[in-house]
Amino acid sequence: MRRGARRREIPPSRHCRVTPRGYYGLGGTVGMFGTPSSEAQWRAINLAGVAVLLVVALLPVAALSLWRRPRWRSALLALCWVLAVGFVTHALVMDTQRVLSLAGVVHIRYPPRCGSPWTPAPPISRIWP
Repeated sequence: MRRGARRREIPPSRHCRVTPRGYYGLGGTVGMFGTPSSEAQWRAINLAGVAVLLVVALLPVAALSLWRRPRWRSALLALCWVLAVGFVTHALVMDTQRVLSLAGVVHIRYPPRCGSPWTPAPPISRIWP
């Protein structure tokens, strides 16, 4: 580090995606909406999410030494671009799908073999008089 440069620290808000996934992956249930149809599948999905997020978080640190080499710069830019587009697209599709589903506009039906990690909720007419 050069003299007079300030050390950058990662704020705690960057850990907000890994912490709940790790909590649910280790069996936590506080804050869950609904009941998973398969507890083992729910835990496996969340632990896989933790692993992916940690790899993606460590990728920039690992790629820092490659950035100094002009030959690798374009490959790193392409990789980061593909990852960024993929993550943003995933987030937008999932959030849009969730909002439309909660609004009753879209009804998501999963094939029986694929299955959803959640048991279906009863219709609102059975809950509300």
